[in-house]
Amino acid sequence: PLSKQKIAKAAESYRAQERTIELGHKGLDNLEQILLKNSDPLPNRTFVDDGAAEMCESGRAQCVQPFAKIRPLIVTSPNHHLMSCIIQKSMSTVMSAIFCFLVREKEFVDAGRSILREYPDIRLCEGKNEFKSVKDMQEGLSLRLQHLDEWHFSMVTREPVDRFLSGFIDRCIRVGDSCFGCGSNMTCFLEEEYKRAGEYAFADKNGLTRPRLTNEDIHVFPQN
Repeated sequence: PLSKQKIAKAAESYRAQERTIELGHKGLDNLEQILLKNSDPLPNRTFVDDGAAEMCESGRAQCVQPFAKIRPLIVTSPNHHLMSCIIQKSMSTVMSAIFCFLVREKEFVDAGRSILREYPDIRLCEGKNEFKSVKDMQEGLSLRLQHLDEWHFSMVTREPVDRFLSGFIDRCIRVGDSCFGCGSNMTCFLEEEYKRAGEYAFADKNGLTRPRLTNEDIHVFPQN
């Protein structure tokens, strides 16, 4: 059973989400200011006829190195032999809540929880059906390698530009984070995140100390 403290924390989080939605609508209403901060002309494309793969394979595009470990999280439903790798800003809240509902249906309903509002800091199933890797999942659920053949693995990804725009609007405009001092200037934010993603991936690949991840980073870093 949930403690009174956890119940109160979830209730306050739900109220705070309502207030954020109301304030977010006001921020989105100020379109003139947003347009003003994003009115500078963009430079011409360097790689006119190349797609992302061609750009990166050429070695001239300074692409962010792939496969960096960015706070991995796997959610599971052992009774259904289901697992999903969670990626922020790609239905992460919904997927995490759905899997929680599958393993704790009665508690989820009785607690008045919402699949759309199970934020990471209040999730009902925190530590109950979550793992940082497939190896951790195997150990936690006492699964042998051959058992994994009976499981269905899934991951929700999102079109990269759409995901970046969603993350930018969510963090820098709706919530109103400082976004590294860029505010609602999308070019400034994109350049800063590109630099940070490159530094993080380089450090991860070479065993160096990785920069501390921010909420903004988690919402827009590459899906890999």
